[in-house]
Amino acid sequence: MRICLAFLLVFAVMKSSPAAADVFKKCGAELIDAERLICYDAAAKAAEALKTSETPATVALSSDTVKSNARSQTGGEDVSNTPKSNLWPLEKLTSDDPNFFGISIPPDSNNPEAASHAEFDISLKYPILTFGDTSRIYFIYNGSYDFHVFSNKDIYDSDPVISTSQNPGLAYEWDVGNGSKKYRIGAFHHSNGQTLNESHVEGEPNSANANAGNTSQAAAEFKEISDRWGEAAALERVSRSSWYTQFRYQSMSNAAGFIADDWWQYQLEIRPWYFKNDDEIFWAPIPSKQPRLEDFDGLRAVGERMFSLDEIPILRHSDAWRKQASKIPIRFLGRAELQTGLWSPFENVGGQVSLGVNVNNLIFSLYYYSGYAKDISAYHKRTKHFGFGFELR
Repeated sequence: MRICLAFLLVFAVMKSSPAAADVFKKCGAELIDAERLICYDAAAKAAEALKTSETPATVALSSDTVKSNARSQTGGEDVSNTPKSNLWPLEKLTSDDPNFFGISIPPDSNNPEAASHAEFDISLKYPILTFGDTSRIYFIYNGSYDFHVFSNKDIYDSDPVISTSQNPGLAYEWDVGNGSKKYRIGAFHHSNGQTLNESHVEGEPNSANANAGNTSQAAAEFKEISDRWGEAAALERVSRSSWYTQFRYQSMSNAAGFIADDWWQYQLEIRPWYFKNDDEIFWAPIPSKQPRLEDFDGLRAVGERMFSLDEIPILRHSDAWRKQASKIPIRFLGRAELQTGLWSPFENVGGQVSLGVNVNNLIFSLYYYSGYAKDISAYHKRTKHFGFGFELR
């Protein structure tokens, strides 16, 4: 009904508004009902304003605007008419990396007794200063938490949620060209919020590792936890704290970054760790050469692409498939991540691959990870995980 009313209003002013002549072509091309409705609504409002005002109205048919409004209506409450004074700070809050909520399962790991658990990855960014439309300073927070909901170890009875990564920072980002390419320089703190950090007697680094007779209180606590509940439970309580600078280049298929048909992006990142005070903590056996964080996490690359089953010829020519796809559009999001050391890029290579199913902008994904520094408490050990869950961006 609303589409019919919008259609009539637009038709009534077609002769007086040349821009409205493109409404039917533009809106009719939208495959999702909600997006098509928003498009017609926007055109109808512009047409009505044109009839009651001498000031020419512009029909807002930007694809990015239509998709943004559609997400606000299909994903939650319609906030388009809410006073700006109440909501504008929240409208600027976006995700930096995917927010993931799911289950992580270690099929094979160098971390003994590692167990399945729920995993929460939170990533947010907020522009605290903007310089025109092309550059801004972000406050960014990335956090990871393991929830040992499946464990029967009593060490998790009163403390089932373990912080594995606390990663706040400030970054200056600027756009190049039409905004589809971005550069970033930032400074970040990276820790895990744990307190087991008394690794050595003053002046004798790793003395607990080198001389069993000269152990600290924390080393004794580590051994007690490891003997009773396993090395994994002990390692996740080891404190890590470092700072790094970030230099990142990002390229996307559209300037707004909206995940739509044929959307893609890739990122290249360098992380020189310039100050660190807790990566020397080892009570478990370590190699003869003490590993450092930059040996495992200094270079990163990410690639993502959205694709549809319509790209498969046998489905593209199927009438039944096209009818079903027009009702519930299903798209797939492939993501590949690589991570390695800054000074030895071919020695400690790791990464993650994931495949997500995008249904009405809710992404259900499967992933497999093999690499280092997923949990910085045990960054020197290769761990393997696969999991499933859903993403919010």
